[in-house]
Amino acid sequence: MKEKITEILGWYGVVAVVSAYALLSLNIISNNSLLFQGLNLTGAIGITIDALEDKNTQPAVLNIIWALIALIAIIKIALQFAGDGGIGHRYFSAEKSRDPGSARQPPSSDSSLTMQ
Repeated sequence: MKEKITEILGWYGVVAVVSAYALLSLNIISNNSLLFQGLNLTGAIGITIDALEDKNTQPAVLNIIWALIALIAIIKIALQFAGDGGIGHRYFSAEKSRDPGSARQPPSSDSSLTMQ
């Protein structure tokens, strides 16, 4: 029974990591989305559990590192989310949010704005 569960976790991991990559590559989600990082984290954990059960060290180490990177990214997103006052909608879509005042303006002819 334990072997069956670890096998299912391993296959979940493969599907999760590949799905995250596909969604990102097709510009459906952003690399700053919790979905992308969550799929990478949980997928890497699933693959790690299966690899350790099968005594496959290389995929276990690779996926431990993969999971740590995803965890750090999730923490970074959470901190940014908190810094936005809880308004973190930009992390749930492929489009980057734009500050209405950040639109590119033509260069000003005002010499006080030029670097010296």
